[in-house]
This record gives sequence, C-alpha cells and structure tokens, in this order.
Amino acid sequence: MKRRRHGGRLAAIVLGAITALSPIGVIAQSLAPPAAGSPPGGASAALPGDAAEATVPDRVGRVSKLNGSVSWHGPDAEHWDTARPNLPVTEGDAFWTQPDARAQLEIGANAIALIGATESDINELDDHGLVAIVPQGGVLIRLVSLGQNETWTVLTPRGLVRFVSAGCYAIAAGDTEHATEVSVINGAAEIDGANVGLQVGKSQTATIEGTERLAGRVDALSADDFVRDAAAFCQPAVPQGITPPAVVLSMPGGSDLAAYGTWGEVPEYGPVWYPPVEASWVPYQQGSWGYIGAWGWTWIDAEPWGFVPFHYGRWARLGGRWAWIPGAFGAAWHPTYAPALVSFFEGTGLIAWAPLGPHEAYFCYAALNAETPAFAGTVAYAPSLIS
Repeated sequence: MKRRRHGGRLAAIVLGAITALSPIGVIAQSLAPPAAGSPPGGASAALPGDAAEATVPDRVGRVSKLNGSVSWHGPDAEHWDTARPNLPVTEGDAFWTQPDARAQLEIGANAIALIGATESDINELDDHGLVAIVPQGGVLIRLVSLGQNETWTVLTPRGLVRFVSAGCYAIAAGDTEHATEVSVINGAAEIDGANVGLQVGKSQTATIEGTERLAGRVDALSADDFVRDAAAFCQPAVPQGITPPAVVLSMPGGSDLAAYGTWGEVPEYGPVWYPPVEASWVPYQQGSWGYIGAWGWTWIDAEPWGFVPFHYGRWARLGGRWAWIPGAFGAAWHPTYAPALVSFFEGTGLIAWAPLGPHEAYFCYAALNAETPAFAGTVAYAPSLIS
C-alpha cells in the first residue's frame, strides 16, 4: 500500500541543551556514536549554540510486545524490516503482522494491538493525538486517557473513526466481501464516511457495508471472539510493587517498571528505580544500536523493561548498585524522548559510551548519514564517570 501523508505536524528544534534533571550541564553528548577518526558528535560536531536545526517527531511510542512474524518500516523506507521490542514508534512508521502474528504498540498510557494479517500506518503522532490508517485487518485500542485538545482517529477503507472519549474499542477494517465493524466496549466513537455518519456508544457495534455507496447501522455489541479479545486487552494490569510516579506512567512502558524492578526514595533525587539485574550489570550494554528515522543512531535495549530507562531520565550508582532517576517535572514541562542518553569517547580503534549521570545535560546534534555506519574498530562499554 502506498501511504498518503496528511501533512503531519513536525516540531523543529534548535539544537541545544535539553536537561531532564538540572540546568547544570557538560558538553559531551551526541545523538550518534562517532566514527573512528572524527570528533565526538559525529560528522557534524557542532557545539550548543550553533545555528543547526533538526526536525524530530513531537511524540514517541514504542513496540511493547510481539508474537510471531511482524514487519516494520520507517518513513520513506524502501523495504520492510523485522520489528523488535522497544523500537520507538513515530509518525510515518508502518507495521504488518502475518496471519498468525500479533503486535502491541504503546503511546504513553494508551495502547494499540494489531491482530493477524493487519497493516497499520502511523500517519500522524504528536501532542495533538494520533491518526492511524488501517487498510486491512483489525486493531484493538485501549485509550486510558486523552489529553487536552488530543484526538485519536483511525482511517478505515469505509470511513474515519474518531474516538470521543477514553475507552475500549475494536475495529475490523473489512474489505470488498466483509463489512467494516467498529465496536465500543466502553467509551464513544463517531464514524464519518461517504454518505454515512454514525454515533456509537458503550456496548454497541457499528457496521458499514458497500463499496461505491455505503450503508451503516448501529446494533448491540457483537459477542464474538474479536470483541472478547478487545475486552481482555483493555483489562487494567494488576498493580505490582510501588506505583511509579505519575510522570513515569505518562511515558511509553512506564507502567512496566513496577512489574520488573523496585522503586525507592533517595533524598537527593526523589523516586528512583532499581532494575532486576546482576551486580555486574551496567546500563546500555544488553542491546544494540539501530538507525531510526529523524534521530539517527538509537539505542534499542533487549530487556522487556528497557525502553523508558534508556530514553528518559538519568542513571546513577547509588549504594553500590545502578538506579534510574526519572527526574522532576513541573506543570509547564513534560518528559522529552532522546534516542540515547549517553556520552561517547574515542581512543585508538575504540569507541566507548557511558550513560549520562544526574545534572549532565543532553545535547541533540544532527545525526550521521544512515549509509555511513558510525562504528569502526572495537566497540566497548565505559563505566560512568559520575556516580
């Protein structure tokens, strides 16, 4: 399918210090690992304050779960790649599940599940909400909350589905032989199509049929396996351990941290999270670098909990163990995604990186060209210099 963009809103940011915990910073961070023989920061090692600009998506989700063969490609990509957990999800991404596969995407506290034989294109994703195109297959949507002026919509072959409130929804795209169905387990939705306009409330299913001329109706909620799957998908997770801070719950994958690790309180930093790891573990070691869209080289962690702690906040050694510090945010500030919160260092035939510590600023530089791999020689991990 050839995707049609709807003029997605993109944010242009002037490259400079983005500090998650404190305005005190150091000039050592970059978006991409440096190539051997080039200065840290890659081919364009501009310092903060230079006039360079980068265009990056306003909002980011993540691939949270995969079952079976799932393919993915980013904006303007010419081929499909194998999707993997903890991939960032941004405007322009597309996903395809094989008939026996399934994928789950998280955007903040909300989630989308793709059933088998489904294509879903993320046409717009920013602070104003989501526009997803589902030309075939079916999706389950768990909308925990909608922000102020935020709208979620799904474009099907027979019309646009707009979610009026938080709730639980199931959408079957349909085809020439099968109707398009929009089921509302909880919440409310509006459907706009050619000569069709429907309001769908709690415990109702809308059915739209036809090709050139559509016909639609609203009935009692269908009691089929698809709807039952949606209801199960929308069940809230059983709380485990200490509830994460509210700001962490707003990050993709933030709710997972309580299930895998433990929360504590440190006077200097406030809430901190300890991962379930061996004593020899260090951050940014179990995973790999991938070239992702506007950011360039991005850390993709291998742990199921490994999204939030590697794209937000800071790491520090506290009491002889590694802890993740989410930071504090006022009403006018919100967490800002970063492809990797690290510093890079070079030696003879060696590239090393270390996680940023508290009060170390993050600087976003222009990424290296995807056709020029950033690695040369031996790659090694360097322990953090600040604890």
